[in-house]
Amino acid sequence: MSFAAKKIGEIAVAIGRHRNMVSNILKDVENCGCIKRSGRILTIVSADNRKMVSPPQCLG
Repeated sequence: MSFAAKKIGEIAVAIGRHRNMVSNILKDVENCGCIKRSGRILTIVSADNRKMVSPPQCLG
């Protein structure tokens, strides 16, 4: 399916999405699909967190 020389509204109808969503994707193609996170940025990665929380190994 080719969308060359199509209007945003025509593309939106063809793929079944709202024209504002199509417009936003075409404006910023590189960041398309990236999730915008809100909240505090973690200072510890999850692997380090698991190491700190895991119980100590029994030596015996």
